[in-house]
Amino acid sequence: MSLLKPMEATGVRPVIDRTLPLTEIHRGFQLMTDGLPTGKPVLHPTDSPSARSTA
Repeated sequence: MSLLKPMEATGVRPVIDRTLPLTEIHRGFQLMTDGLPTGKPVLHPTDSPSARSTA
């Protein structure tokens, strides 16, 4: 089942806690393990300035 159909029907959207470059994947997992994010961490494949942590 596609997740897009229920999202379109209900208007539910994921909460994004922060964005991290892919090089910080271990930090993202550690944040989730520690229970710190209030939403989902998003990983970017590059280490560009726009992909730096927002929190």
